[in-house]
Amino acid sequence: MWHEAPFPWLGFVFWVGVFSWFGIKAWTRFLAERERQQTLRTYAERGNPPDRELMEKLFPPASMAAPPPWQPTAETTQRGLMIAGIVTSFAGIGLLAGAQLIGLMDHDALLGMSTGGVIALCVGLGLLTSSWALRRFGARAAQAPGASDGNR
Repeated sequence: MWHEAPFPWLGFVFWVGVFSWFGIKAWTRFLAERERQQTLRTYAERGNPPDRELMEKLFPPASMAAPPPWQPTAETTQRGLMIAGIVTSFAGIGLLAGAQLIGLMDHDALLGMSTGGVIALCVGLGLLTSSWALRRFGARAAQAPGASDGNR
């Protein structure tokens, strides 16, 4: 017997709203950038430079702020990979545990959630392995200064 599921209106409306919001936001940014470029092009074609007030209006000082001085290092990258690996691995374990509980009610949910849990667990283990490898390569580079040509 075929059971027809109702159309998921809530999810449909949610995603249409999300894509509409980002679409409108991207379009308004595009129009603002096009207007700014057209203004600059007009001044360049006339051959006279724009005045200071117009330049401050087109390029506010706050938008021209310097990027933060933080630069990623091998240690912070390794730490970030480790944290992401731990979180993702535990999310996979949580999905696997939830699959066992939900699987008592619906066998199809057990298969789908178990697959998602295994994928998340594998991604987490991959991130942890990357963290471990980065730490190991960093330790090797620290032991052999000047041997950074990659022939080890």
